[in-house]
Amino acid sequence: MNKYPDVYILGRQVNGVYVEYKPSGIRELKNAQDKAECLNQELARLAIPNFSIEKGEWKVLKYGTPKTVEVDDESD
Repeated sequence: MNKYPDVYILGRQVNGVYVEYKPSGIRELKNAQDKAECLNQELARLAIPNFSIEKGEWKVLKYGTPKTVEVDDESD
């Protein structure tokens, strides 16, 4: 079976919809958390009108190691 690197998905909620982002090159949970914090600071710095950091804060939504699944294809 193949071994894949861990995957970290960042996301935030905007008007009731989750927006997800998969940063490349992130190999550890701490780095993903740091990236989310960096994105939050950038949004705050831009002073976007009607932006609420509480409603739209970037967070690590999902993380883990993908697994290979073998499927028996018996389509006779």
